[in-house]
Amino acid sequence: MELQIPPSHHRKSILHLEGGGSEVAWLNAARGRELGPSTSFEVYDGDSLDLSVHAKYERKTKRARASSLLPSGSSLPIPSDYGSMALTGGISPLLLYNLAEILASDLKSEPEPEAYMGYALYDADSNLYEKGKILLSKRSENKHEELREKLYIQKSGHAETFLVNETNEDVWFDNFRIESTPPLIVQETHYDPWGLELTGLGYQYGGIKVNKYLNQGKEWLDDHGLNIFDFHARGYDPAIARTLQMDPHAENYFSLSPFNWLANNPILFTDPDGKDITFYIGKDKVKFGDLNQDYQKALEAFAKTDVGKQFLAQFANKGDKIGSVEFKEAGKNSKHEMQFGQKTDKSDGRPGTNGTEISREKLTFYTIVNTSAQDSPESYALTLGHESFIHQEQFQDRMIAAHDKSDWRTLNDIRHDRGQISRDGYGRTEHNGYLKREPSFKKMYQFIDQIRRILNPTEFNSNLLKHDKLLKSLENNY
Repeated sequence: MELQIPPSHHRKSILHLEGGGSEVAWLNAARGRELGPSTSFEVYDGDSLDLSVHAKYERKTKRARASSLLPSGSSLPIPSDYGSMALTGGISPLLLYNLAEILASDLKSEPEPEAYMGYALYDADSNLYEKGKILLSKRSENKHEELREKLYIQKSGHAETFLVNETNEDVWFDNFRIESTPPLIVQETHYDPWGLELTGLGYQYGGIKVNKYLNQGKEWLDDHGLNIFDFHARGYDPAIARTLQMDPHAENYFSLSPFNWLANNPILFTDPDGKDITFYIGKDKVKFGDLNQDYQKALEAFAKTDVGKQFLAQFANKGDKIGSVEFKEAGKNSKHEMQFGQKTDKSDGRPGTNGTEISREKLTFYTIVNTSAQDSPESYALTLGHESFIHQEQFQDRMIAAHDKSDWRTLNDIRHDRGQISRDGYGRTEHNGYLKREPSFKKMYQFIDQIRRILNPTEFNSNLLKHDKLLKSLENNY
C-alpha cells in the first residue's frame, strides 16, 4: 500500500519527488508536528513487509572560514616556530587560527535531525514483540534519501508504522510505502499412514481461508466435532481407521470387515474415488471430452456395438458414460477398473498397447492408443477392437477369477504367460489365432461386422486390410 499524504501538508514543489504526488509530510516538533502519517494493519505469520519513505531536511548555514575571524585586509601568517610568537597585547594569530578551525569543524559535525521511520509488531494478543526505527543520515541534507526496512513476520497479529521528527528542524517525508507479500506456501499438512493429521508439524497462513480438501484430496468434515473424511460412498474416521458405512463391495472381501479401510494396509493401497471406466492422456486423468476428437468418436462407436457395450458394461458403474452411451447399472466386474489412454509417440509404430495392473483391492485393465500411428475414427476403432478382443479377452476372465479368490500364485502365472506372449513377436500367438479365425476370437469378427454399420465402412475396410496385412507380415518375420 502507499499512504497518501493529507492535503493540509506542505505543497512546495521542490520538497516532493517527481512522480510522487503533490503533497509531502512536513514535520517539526516545535510547530506541533512531531508525528506524521501512521497506519496499523493486520499481518500473518510468514508475511514479508517492505517499508520505505523518502526524506530530506534543509541546512542553509554556510561554513565559517578562518579568514572571517580576522580584521578586514589582514592576513593570517602561519609561523614555522610557535615558540617564537610573543604576546603583543592583542589576539594571538595562532589563537585566531585555532578558533577558526574549531568552528569550522563544529559546523561540519553538526548532527542531522532526530527524525525517522518507525515500526512496531504485535502478536494476536497485542503483545509487542519487535520494534525499530530507521534514522535519517547526512545523506538527507538538502536532498532526498530513501529510508527502507524489510521485515519477516514471525507471529500473526498487527503492525504499526509511523513517521516522526523529534527536533525543531524542518523535515519533509514523501512516498511512504508499505508492501506486504504472503509466503509461497500457505498451507502444509502432515499425516500418519492412516490419514490422521500430525498436529504441530503443519503450517497455516492466516491470510486465506483454510483448505479442507486434504488427505487424497477428500474434504475434511469437522462440523460439530464430526472429524471424518468424505469419500462419497463412505465417511472415513482416521482416528480409528474405520468407515462409518459398510463397503458397497463388501461381498467381494469376505475375509475383511465391511468397515475396513484399505484392506488394513494404507502403505500399499489407496482408495481413489471415481468411476470404473476412466480416461487418461499420458499419466494425467482427464475427462472424455479432453481426448483426441477422432478417438472420442471411436470410443463412442465401440460402445454402440453390441459386443463393445457388453465388454465395457462389465466394468461400468451405474451412470458411467462414454459419449452418448450411458450404462444404467453396475457391471459384474465393477470393483475392477477399465482405463483408456492416449499418447503421442512417433518412435513407437504400434497403434495401441494393453496391460494390467494388479493390487490387492482390484485389477486395472488399460488400453493405450498412439495418436501418431492413426488418423481417423475408423483406425482408432480398429485398434480398440484389436486390443480388447484379440488380446484382453483372452486372459481377462481368468485373471479376475484368480484375483477374486485371492489366488496370487495363479495371478502371477497368468501375468508371466502374458509377458511371454508379448515378447513373442508382439503377441504373435494371438494374432495367428485371429487370422485363422479360431473360436476364441469370435468377438473380434462380430465387432468388425457391427462397427462397419456405425462408422464409414469404406474407410474401415481400408484400415482392416492394412491391419491384417501387418499381422501376416509379423507372422512371417518371427
